[in-house]
Amino acid sequence: MIIKMTEQGIADCIKYWQAQLRLGDWEIEHSLVRYGDINCYAQMRWTLPTKGAAIDIADPDTWPTDYNETDMEDSIVHELVHVLNAPLIQKFKSSMTTEEFDLFVEFPTVALAKVLTELHRNKKDLTPESE
Repeated sequence: MIIKMTEQGIADCIKYWQAQLRLGDWEIEHSLVRYGDINCYAQMRWTLPTKGAAIDIADPDTWPTDYNETDMEDSIVHELVHVLNAPLIQKFKSSMTTEEFDLFVEFPTVALAKVLTELHRNKKDLTPESE
């Protein structure tokens, strides 16, 4: 099942997850694009010095018919986790093979995004204890 969001729903989702991931000091924009333009469900670009980022989110109406049970919130959280790890990704990505990048960055990001969205959907409190 595809879980779709309106433009406002996307903006609200980004704002919610920015707060949860403590990315409030980042300026994050988004745009809805055709899946064929990016060949994935979402992609992210960022600039560390200015803490600016842009997420391209594929419109579910343009997803391939063999989609793999992903949804827009999973995609948004996935990309925001990349922002959270941007300093490490920027430092090490150029020295990694594609396989190493997938193993050390992409696979854990997929798993973490799915766990976070499932906890949220099951109404688990994601607020950390006082520090």
